[in-house]
Amino acid sequence: MLKTTFKIFMLFILMAVVSVVTGVLTYNITKASLEERAVLAVPALEASKTTVPKESTDTGENKNASGATFDYYLVKLFGDEIGIYVSHDGKEEFLYSHKIFKNDLSQHDFEMLSDGIKLYSASSLTGFLEDFTS
Repeated sequence: MLKTTFKIFMLFILMAVVSVVTGVLTYNITKASLEERAVLAVPALEASKTTVPKESTDTGENKNASGATFDYYLVKLFGDEIGIYVSHDGKEEFLYSHKIFKNDLSQHDFEMLSDGIKLYSASSLTGFLEDFTS
């Protein structure tokens, strides 16, 4: 009788230890995943602070509302999203990103987006995004 009680008690202790270890591992993995997502979301939060460049039809030169010029938009693939950047005097600034399904891309589209695609007007950017995000 004492041996049976001891075996049941040891089995209970073993199950408790396994449960605690599983809980700690699950907590740490979830925490790391959430921190990684938070780091990826930081550029998107910064994007809301920037002004989106618009085309100027009167001079043919690209300007935004504050009068700053820009050269082109750059659309580039990173992970499961395409990032939209704007080039100011040779410097690229992140604007925002769009979620896409990489499995729906052809090999040619995947290669083009991996290298980056330059678009020179807001209307061409809008048309491009409609093609890839709908």
